[in-house]
Amino acid sequence: MAVPQVSKMITDRQRQCEFVDQFVVTHQPAVVEALVQLFTLDVEEGQTSPDVVGFVNALVLRLRRAFADLVDTELRHLEELANDGVFRDLRDRAAQALREVLSDWRTLFRVAFGERKAEEVGFERRIAQQPLALLRQARRILTKLGDVAFELPAPRIDGVVVTREKAIEHLEEPVRQLRQAMDDLTRELSRAHGTQVAKDRALAYFDEVYGLFVRLLQSTFRLAEKPDLAERLPLRLSRRSGSPEAGGEPPDPAPEAPEEAVPEEGL
Repeated sequence: MAVPQVSKMITDRQRQCEFVDQFVVTHQPAVVEALVQLFTLDVEEGQTSPDVVGFVNALVLRLRRAFADLVDTELRHLEELANDGVFRDLRDRAAQALREVLSDWRTLFRVAFGERKAEEVGFERRIAQQPLALLRQARRILTKLGDVAFELPAPRIDGVVVTREKAIEHLEEPVRQLRQAMDDLTRELSRAHGTQVAKDRALAYFDEVYGLFVRLLQSTFRLAEKPDLAERLPLRLSRRSGSPEAGGEPPDPAPEAPEEAVPEEGL
């Protein structure tokens, strides 16, 4: 039952499955024999005894499939989280490209029109670092430059040509690229959230199946008049060592923190 590199909560449950699986394999012959003898006493003429082996095997198969589904959802979630890094990098590269263009044009406007006029256009003293704030800053500048009612004076230095049309031309493409990169990241984060939800559901289902499975086996062992085996069958793992713990039903361990990526404000 080897699984790829996954989180600890998956490997913990893998050990649970393997322990119980081996426990059933080891003790199945004795339990089946005891149950067959027991059921034979109640079989009337013309009837057959229940298929004890098939019943136990069906329980084991259901548990294995629940675990396999859990691993599958975990791997899909990890794949989406890995993709997040790629899209974050693309967004950060687009943001850096826009910062550089803004910085160049801020310098040009300061030289051509002075500090105050450059700030009126929207070229603030500090260029935003956070991508969303940077995008808003650039859009304010484009809006101001596109306003025909906003007038630019003649450049203060002879030979310096700075036009709003040229500034708009140079700013529009970096703004579009950053907006696209942010939209792509938002969609990727949404997919990662969806795989997290699927993983949480698979985890809850596995835990439910495991609890029902173990209780059924415990009852089966007791019915076969083997209470010692029922008591040895673990309901959960030890929180300290991760090894199977038998008997009783102490509170379940606290779930691990979600691995979900958190989108930035406004994304």
